[in-house]
Amino acid sequence: MINSETYTALYTLIKRFRADVSGSTAIEYGLIGSLIGVLVITGGASLGGAVDEKFTAIADALSPRPDVPNTNSIP
Repeated sequence: MINSETYTALYTLIKRFRADVSGSTAIEYGLIGSLIGVLVITGGASLGGAVDEKFTAIADALSPRPDVPNTNSIP
């Protein structure tokens, strides 16, 4: 049988549980951290693609084309 002391103890426990916000703060920090991680990975992937395109363009500009005769050679 439940008496008034049990109700009081249960009410106190629920009241204390609702006042504790440390768990929700940890969850919020976890969500913020995971969002930052996703943004870093996405930004790194797009930046890596752009850098790869630039290096490919530079390598193509520096390498001789086979269909153009070399006019810089000494006869």
